[in-house]
Amino acid sequence: MENATPTPKNKLKPVLIVVIILLLLTVGTLVGIGFITGKIQEVTATVFDSSEETTVPLEQFLVNLTPGESNKDQYLQIELSIHSSQKDAEATITEKTAQVRDAVIAVLRNKTSDSLYAASEDGELVIKSELRAKINQEIGSDLVNEVYITNIVTQ
Repeated sequence: MENATPTPKNKLKPVLIVVIILLLLTVGTLVGIGFITGKIQEVTATVFDSSEETTVPLEQFLVNLTPGESNKDQYLQIELSIHSSQKDAEATITEKTAQVRDAVIAVLRNKTSDSLYAASEDGELVIKSELRAKINQEIGSDLVNEVYITNIVTQ
């Protein structure tokens, strides 16, 4: 004979389905209102805002290198860009351009053409980390996150 009384599992299923449908409708409505009013764009712009990150290109450098084994005069022509994620980094770098350029020249003039291309364990050029450290030292804060070499020629 069939059991006429429904089990508790059967009563829970319709309630769960109704709750899920109401939740989806509520979330959908809120997202729709957010798009219509423009609040979603404001929130995503705030969350994913990269306006504080900046890359500042420096003018070209032409530096005498330390003579290597050949004892010949060698020159380095290099262009760099400095990347920072701190607020107002571009203004600080522009304001202290003389100190930044002096730091770059101080590192580069002590290099030979062979030592320029030495790589660290992680494959990064050692000169990039030296430049980053020296520039940060001259500026007096850890402003520089990365140094990008955009052009390099040795002669």
